[in-house]
Amino acid sequence: MTGAILKITPEKSVELRYTARRAEKLENELGGSLIEGLAKCDRAGVAVKFIAHGADIPQAEAYDLFDEFIENGGSLNDLAEVIVTALENGGFIAKTALKTAKKIQNQLQNRAAPRS
Repeated sequence: MTGAILKITPEKSVELRYTARRAEKLENELGGSLIEGLAKCDRAGVAVKFIAHGADIPQAEAYDLFDEFIENGGSLNDLAEVIVTALENGGFIAKTALKTAKKIQNQLQNRAAPRS
């Protein structure tokens, strides 16, 4: 497998698979590298772009999948984990960069954590 599976519901999933063409289009849309884009994955619009390009679907469809994913208990942190796995499996994140991506995931998780 060169991607990662995003489980939308128990019956529905989509494979996020980044190819060179998909990655380049995504980078152009993000205005930076994929790693820089991951740092912004706490924004719904950026997360949707990763879904759209990874699944090679229209952005409107990706918004619908994102909403359904969240409605079924998914979180931005869960989505970021799948995106990182897909980028790693596709060869777009080196092992050293994976540590950076994990740090970004932790930052996202801390931002999303309820404050007391």
